[in-house]
Amino acid sequence: MTQIDTGTPDLIFEKHGNGVAVIVMNRPDKLNSWTPAMQDAMANAMKDCDADPRVRAIIITGAGDRAISSGADVVAMAAGADRRMAQLEEAAASDVRYVPNPPPGSPYFRDILAWTEKPLIAAVNGVTSGGGFGIALGADIRVMSENARFVSVYMRRGMVVSAETWFLPRMLGLSRAMQIILTAGEISAKQAEDLGLVARVVPRAELMDAAMEFAEKLADGPAVAMRFTKQAIKQGLSWDFATTMNFVGWARAMAVASGENREGARSFVEKRAPRFRPL
Repeated sequence: MTQIDTGTPDLIFEKHGNGVAVIVMNRPDKLNSWTPAMQDAMANAMKDCDADPRVRAIIITGAGDRAISSGADVVAMAAGADRRMAQLEEAAASDVRYVPNPPPGSPYFRDILAWTEKPLIAAVNGVTSGGGFGIALGADIRVMSENARFVSVYMRRGMVVSAETWFLPRMLGLSRAMQIILTAGEISAKQAEDLGLVARVVPRAELMDAAMEFAEKLADGPAVAMRFTKQAIKQGLSWDFATTMNFVGWARAMAVASGENREGARSFVEKRAPRFRPL
């Protein structure tokens, strides 16, 4: 395992030899609420993961037992709002997915998580509220500890709801999403599992093992086919059927060119597990 310097003790970034990167929001005394420095570090870590062919799956979680994240540290974010707005305007023209220090309310931090090309697993270890709820929903797979819960807190603060407005109607249907969002509702781990929001609920002590089990399985998969399949699923939420199928046809050709299709067929004939190479 290699620990990468993120420039702040508030974000831990590890690369494991099994092809899995682990990102930990590390402010347990503040419910892992994020600061401008954490946003900068998170953007850089996710960009690093996307660019590194050795990284084939990513786990994101929070330190401690109380929360994966309660969202933005409002005091810290407000203190640097003017500086971050200037950075945003300067950087937006080059790469809007990885803008450093997005201002309060900016979608970019969550977009980095929602649209990373690598499979992303959220290990939900406690209260997940505000922007933290959006981070968890932006992951491809969620594993949740028995003591954890989701909280849509914005209505309690008189704020317009953020990422939940996009994710929850698509995941739960309009009526249930409206109920949870407008009433500032809470979702227990058991309810989240019943609703299909999480893949597994496990005891807290088993959470990272369960997340790593998913991540290792994904890391062993066909990186090109998985990348384009993930893109087809997520983009397909806003594409029409014909556009999605056109993309799938092109993506299949890319997967064949990568050799993954041949390796999959060869492993079937040879009655062995496939050995897919990194991107």
